[in-house]
Amino acid sequence: MIVFLPDHLRDIVGACEIAYPKEACGLLVGTVEGDGTARVIRVARIEASENLAPSGEEHFEIDPALRLKLQKELRETSEKVIGLYHSHPNASPQPSATDLESAWEPDLAWLIVSVRDGQGVQLGGYIIETDDVQSSFIEIPVRTSDWGELPAGPPIKGSGLEF
Repeated sequence: MIVFLPDHLRDIVGACEIAYPKEACGLLVGTVEGDGTARVIRVARIEASENLAPSGEEHFEIDPALRLKLQKELRETSEKVIGLYHSHPNASPQPSATDLESAWEPDLAWLIVSVRDGQGVQLGGYIIETDDVQSSFIEIPVRTSDWGELPAGPPIKGSGLEF
């Protein structure tokens, strides 16, 4: 699961909408608890990057200088670069074959935002699983830090549709 502060998720979607029809991209900084699909990835901050890809409408490339700056800055802390985000203009938030080809760090989480006609409409969170033969993206839940489970109890009665 990837856990964001609500403002961070709004900022990411907003950056993706502003960048439209090009892809937006950036890095996620925070901590990771556990491993595999049970890990909890907590985002403490986001770092937007200029998209350095020559064809920014179909690809993204995060500025390596940003990555190096963050690695140096985070050396003596408990935080690290834990993931990245980017947008898919007029496409689903599912990872593409190009995304998989460029997934050179298997420990990073991916957040992909679908932007259609300039409006963020859907997002997906992913981690990479690798076996002896291949790598693939596995979808994981995306939550905000104020997410809460509904209390257990009897069904709520209300007026409205009757069956």
